Amino acid sequence: NTDIRWDYNVYPVEQKIVTGPHDLVADPLFVKIALDLREADFRLQKKSPARNSGTDDLAQPDDVTGKKRPAGKARDRGAYEQ
Repeated sequence: NTDIRWDYNVYPVEQKIVTGPHDLVADPLFVKIALDLREADFRLQKKSPARNSGTDDLAQPDDVTGKKRPAGKARDRGAYEQ
């Protein structure tokens, strides 16, 4: 599919796959990473490089919990807006 857009991702280590011009290689600083996904919390910590660094392109008005986007100076990357 040629309509797939790879951009505005955050990778904890450099990827040898298709990457976008705005991708970041950095620890996303999730609140809690756990092997048991019921215990994990994928919201972003305050110092996360994914906060306020997203794009308005194809953006949804709300995050997965219904919180309006953007809540800060720009959208957060990922499913949750902090």
